[in-house]
Amino acid sequence: MQRINLIIQIVILFSIQSIAQPQFTDIAQLEDKKAIKSHVESIFQAVIDKDVEKMRSTHSKDWIGYKNKSTSLIQGIAEYMSDVPENLEKYHMLSYKFDEFEIKFSGNIAFVFYIASSQYKIPERPQASVTVKYRSLDLYRKERAGWIQFGSHIVMVK
Repeated sequence: MQRINLIIQIVILFSIQSIAQPQFTDIAQLEDKKAIKSHVESIFQAVIDKDVEKMRSTHSKDWIGYKNKSTSLIQGIAEYMSDVPENLEKYHMLSYKFDEFEIKFSGNIAFVFYIASSQYKIPERPQASVTVKYRSLDLYRKERAGWIQFGSHIVMVK
């Protein structure tokens, strides 16, 4: 009986320690979440800076998905980038903030859900700025060099 009680106490002790201390995978996931959020922020900053090369480098060559006004599936970085220089020239993002931001993992794939509010100056109203709200699901994969966006579905919601 004492042996069973001792075993139960050891199991409880190890259970409490595993709850109290983050596991290695939890710590690694926290680091991955920071890296991915930083990557998403670098894309927004590239829009603010009108940095076409940064936009290209933050997306994989095999990027796939939908952008705000696309009516068919966009496949590949060339198709993704086809309207980026024109849009960066036409619209000037002033700032952004995330209203919601969540990341879920499945192995080396991350699903990044967010709603972002962005302030823009637009040609039609040069004296004022407008707020545009986007809802997005970005797909990231972990490569040797780090996390890269390989897909997205972006929708303007306001």
